[in-house]
Amino acid sequence: GKSGCIFLSIRFNMYTSPALLMVLISLISIILLIFCFSESYAGVVATNEQGVRGRFEVIPKYDRAAAISCIYLWFMLQSVATNIEVIATPFAISLYNWNDATVVFYNGILQFTSCCINVVNYIVISYTRIGRIDKRKLLIFSCSLFIVYHLLTFPWPFYGGPLDFIKIDGNSTIEDTSIVGGCLRRYEWCAYTSRVPLIIYVFSFIVILGFAFPFTSAPLGTVFSEILGPRKQGMMQGLFEFGACIARCISPLILTILFERSGYLWTTVMHLGLLSVGMALLIIFYQRIVPLRLRPKSGIPTPYKDGVFYRL
Repeated sequence: GKSGCIFLSIRFNMYTSPALLMVLISLISIILLIFCFSESYAGVVATNEQGVRGRFEVIPKYDRAAAISCIYLWFMLQSVATNIEVIATPFAISLYNWNDATVVFYNGILQFTSCCINVVNYIVISYTRIGRIDKRKLLIFSCSLFIVYHLLTFPWPFYGGPLDFIKIDGNSTIEDTSIVGGCLRRYEWCAYTSRVPLIIYVFSFIVILGFAFPFTSAPLGTVFSEILGPRKQGMMQGLFEFGACIARCISPLILTILFERSGYLWTTVMHLGLLSVGMALLIIFYQRIVPLRLRPKSGIPTPYKDGVFYRL
């Protein structure tokens, strides 16, 4: 509960326990990284002591359009994830009149259940034939699921509404969401915004997101690495994660402003736009989002770091 208990002058309750648990997990991860991780480059075309490759070892340049598409898709995924993390609490308080304790409890259950489905899907991708399906098809499938999620949680006019403002007693002006949930009176959009049915929200959050996230994150990193080929990928993998960091930095600011001014309408529209661009990139560059071809077709000029080479 919200009162919890105190141990070694630290309060453990429903608000502090998740953060403290992540601190513990992070410390364990650091220890494992220091003592159990050994860096090795499997499959990378090596160089000699002078930093020069063998005479006949040529690595073609990777397809920049395909690589940029993957970076954008990772940016898109992190932006969607940030949207869910940032908006989930005020969304549920405003739409379903949950107070602070209730929203933490029920959102925790939704997150836990969805993550269980995530874990199952990661196992399925790793150990069944589904993982051998063309990864581009898996990415299109997951992107479609994200679009469906946002369409289902869109404030359609045929959903019930408008939303309820927080009830206050007598002449009081205090809106305390720790007691009762609802819309804050400064949210003018509550007067005309519809309410997503709870059953649709729960189904979308648990089932659709439970499938969408693993079928994007699992194949995307593999595809990106295969596009780059057997070369050291430190800088490009850094750019890959940099795109995600940009999404994590700017999305909360944009989403907070949009939610304050228009509710979840324009946050949903914004992400439908991002997802549409991602789907378009997958379709347009479908034939180019493939592993790097180390042995190009005979007679085809192939650019590499020091010029162009041909295979006879």
